[in-house]
Amino acid sequence: MTHSAVASYLRGGENGDITRAISELDAVAQTSTNKTNVDGYKEYLSLTSKEKEDLFSRVVILDATPKILDLDKEFRREVFHAVEIKYLDSFITRLEGWWYRRAIQHLSKDNQKPILVEEIIAEETILREQFKQDNLVIDEDILMATVDESVYQNRVFVQQLKLISVKDRRIFFAIKDYFRAFEQRSRWIREELLQVGELDLYETRLTEEWEIRFEQLRDQLGDETADQEMGRLAKELYSWVENGPHQPIRPQVNEPSMARGSYHILSDNLVVGWHPEFKRRLVELIGIGG
Repeated sequence: MTHSAVASYLRGGENGDITRAISELDAVAQTSTNKTNVDGYKEYLSLTSKEKEDLFSRVVILDATPKILDLDKEFRREVFHAVEIKYLDSFITRLEGWWYRRAIQHLSKDNQKPILVEEIIAEETILREQFKQDNLVIDEDILMATVDESVYQNRVFVQQLKLISVKDRRIFFAIKDYFRAFEQRSRWIREELLQVGELDLYETRLTEEWEIRFEQLRDQLGDETADQEMGRLAKELYSWVENGPHQPIRPQVNEPSMARGSYHILSDNLVVGWHPEFKRRLVELIGIGG
């Protein structure tokens, strides 16, 4: 009896036969002259019948499966038609990342139900939709990342908010939006998921929407409007940024932090601002703009 034949009894289900496997392995261990395996045979024969049953009840042989070095090629073959070929690497990276997180979740809890193929298909479908022409993938690791707000305290977009006396908690939300938009946009660019000029066009659209409201704000001001009134109107303008809705970069990109965060990126570059005199005030406050 060969080792491969013994292994065939450990396939599980209707094809499994633990009793037969133990009987055959007992015979091999008792009669084999293989000196390399002698220590292993000795340990095996020291087990009681119950211990052998417990051991092999936990063993399932999955034969005819790809070798680990062949998995990537097999995986690519399975999902080849899911998205356009230029997006395949990005698609695979995200599907593998989801599986890794899902497997850890499964293994970290007791008495978990099996991960069903329907769950994998559902995730694949969600990802496939995000790689269509009217959508862009939004990565969970970016949305769920912990953001150190202290790193951003001296950034221009934060100073713009402090200029109009926005409270700390709202500034923290702004920092999270900035981080999410900056990191996600950077990843889109690295993975060539955006069309040429698409991000510039999107920022132009956002800027035009801001400019309409900014000029509306300025029209409400007289030549000698008090600081208190300018501050009130500035907060009203910034509340519009917080509350939206804003134009998405593509029709199906519904994550609100992408637009809000893009406004903070524009704010950081002094393209937009909230106070009617934001450029002059920032020069006086921290020596930037002009």
